[in-house]
Amino acid sequence: MMTTVNFKNCEGKEENGYMKAFAHFLVSRFSPQVDEIDVESPEEAGGRVDYFVPSIKRAVEVLQFDMLVEVKQVVNQEWQQNYHCWKQQVEALNREVESRDLTWVQGCYRVLIPFEVKLKSEKRIRRVVNEIFQGIGNGQGVIDISGIGGFEIYKPSRKKESPISFGGPTINIKSSDIMCQSIIDNIKKADKQLGSFEGDRADKRILLLVDAFFPGNVFPYPALMRNHYAQILDDYKNIDKIWLQVREPSLQHHLLFSRNQTREELESIWSQMEKKYLSEITSGDKV
Repeated sequence: MMTTVNFKNCEGKEENGYMKAFAHFLVSRFSPQVDEIDVESPEEAGGRVDYFVPSIKRAVEVLQFDMLVEVKQVVNQEWQQNYHCWKQQVEALNREVESRDLTWVQGCYRVLIPFEVKLKSEKRIRRVVNEIFQGIGNGQGVIDISGIGGFEIYKPSRKKESPISFGGPTINIKSSDIMCQSIIDNIKKADKQLGSFEGDRADKRILLLVDAFFPGNVFPYPALMRNHYAQILDDYKNIDKIWLQVREPSLQHHLLFSRNQTREELESIWSQMEKKYLSEITSGDKV
C-alpha cells in the first residue's frame, strides 16, 4: 500500500510534485509500514520555507517527524534554452541514423556529443553521421569534424535499440561553472529561509535540490560538494542535509551533504555517484 501524502495550507504549490516524491522516498527509508505523512506550510516561517512535516502515521500510531524542507530547482534559463537546442540536435542525429542501412555495423556504439556543437542544417547533420560512420568503420575512438567539434565513441556494455546512437553530452567548463554557481546560490538562499523558522519544533532542516539544469547529469554535484564542504559545514548551519532529486531518466534521490556523517563517509557517497553516472553514459569501453 502506497503512503498517502496529505498537503495542508500548501495545495497548488508548484513544488508539490517534487515534495511528494521526496516524501515517499523518505518514508520508504524510515519504515515500509507508514500509512500517511502530513506536509504543511509552516506559519512560523511566514511562508519563507516551503514545507514542514510534523508527523507520520503508522497504523494507529502517530510519530513526530518535525522536518523542514526547502525545495530549490537547479536551473539557469539561458542554459536551459541551450540544452533544449542540444537535445533537438541529438534527436535529429538519431533520426538520421535510423534512416540509414546499419547492417554493416558490428556491435553497438554510443557517440557522445559536445554540448557546444551547433548543427543548424540537415546538410550538417548528414555530414556528422557520415563521418561518424566512417570513424566507426576505421575503429576510431575520437572523431574531430572540422568546423563542428569532437565526438567520443564508446561500446556500450548493454545492448541499445540501435547499433549506433547519439547522446551524452560532454560538458564544457563554462556550462559546469554556471551550474555550480546556481547550486551555491540556492544553498545560500535556502540557509536563510530554513533559519527563518522560529522555535525549536524543527529537528531536521533539509534542502532538496531538484536537478532541472541538465536532467540526469549528476556528475558536477560531487565535485562541488568536495570544493565547498567546509563552507557549507561552517557557514550554512541551518542546513542539516542536502538531497538531490533526479527525475530523468528515472526518479532518484542522492544524499549530497549531512551533518551526521563524516567527510570520509560522504566522500564514499560522492565517489559512487560519479562512478554510476560515468558507467551509465559510457556503458562500456571506449573504442
